[in-house]
Amino acid sequence: HLKAGNIDTLYSVESLRELSANQVTEENFPVIIESYRLEAESFDFNGDWDPNETKTVNDLQIEILIGGNNFWGDMIILQLLGEALRCNFIIFRSDVPSIYPTMSNLNKYDKTIMLYYEDNIHFKLVGLFQGNNLQTIHKRLPKFVRDIVEIDTRQDLDLDLH
Repeated sequence: HLKAGNIDTLYSVESLRELSANQVTEENFPVIIESYRLEAESFDFNGDWDPNETKTVNDLQIEILIGGNNFWGDMIILQLLGEALRCNFIIFRSDVPSIYPTMSNLNKYDKTIMLYYEDNIHFKLVGLFQGNNLQTIHKRLPKFVRDIVEIDTRQDLDLDLH
């Protein structure tokens, strides 16, 4: 059993999928599935499942849980995962030197995970070495990262005050 909000735990891909799937509710399902249906209509959809055949919360949860290319992690899933883990995500773009505009409040939680969005399709975890340790969860971001985020998102990061 996974405990939401415990970000200090190591997670497998399967457990991250489970956390995300559990965040889909009757309340947010209509907006989520409509977003995927619009992506499919505009040929901007990644995945081997059909949003038009997905009718219930349980249907979508099952699709999220299926591994491989069936369901790709995306901005919607990152939002759900951020809620489950109670963390912020800062996403660095690969196509231009900037932060991906998620319109999220980066001060919402006291922990932040940085990701690299490679070719606008694949997320990679970003870590910073502190001595011999690779730090991937940050309560205090380095000044150079805070400066980049503040310039690109116009958000005054308060993450080191929590």
